Amino acid sequence: MNVVVDANVVVKWYVEEPGSDEARTVAELDGLLVAPGHALAEIGEVLLRYFRRGELGPDQLEIIKTALPGTLVLVPLDELFEPALEIGAALRVSFYDALYVAAAERWDTVLITADRPLVGAAGASPRWRDRVVALDDWSHGARH
Repeated sequence: MNVVVDANVVVKWYVEEPGSDEARTVAELDGLLVAPGHALAEIGEVLLRYFRRGELGPDQLEIIKTALPGTLVLVPLDELFEPALEIGAALRVSFYDALYVAAAERWDTVLITADRPLVGAAGASPRWRDRVVALDDWSHGARH
């Protein structure tokens, strides 16, 4: 099954945080891992914060730098711009979060996220409630 993953799930693949074990099960899914094109910038920024704090070593950063870009199928932002504006306005979420939902809609799949406010916002919408799944719900069998 193809799924969209957001930055907070991807970071958990490499850095031990609450939900890391669950996030790693997503990484092992049989299917494509999809994200909007801007995801690498979000992921890179967070990983560099961990690196600067000494919680991620240079060797780990080198491995991530090599492996990560080939792990994700990136959806070009120009394909997501219009629907993300619509989604962001309707759900009252950031444009960045709306890009992930737009990618899930475009690929006719779900977004797996650890962002509870985004899950709540999408859950209040009949159009997008089935597009956004909380990481812990996914990992507890809600979507397998």
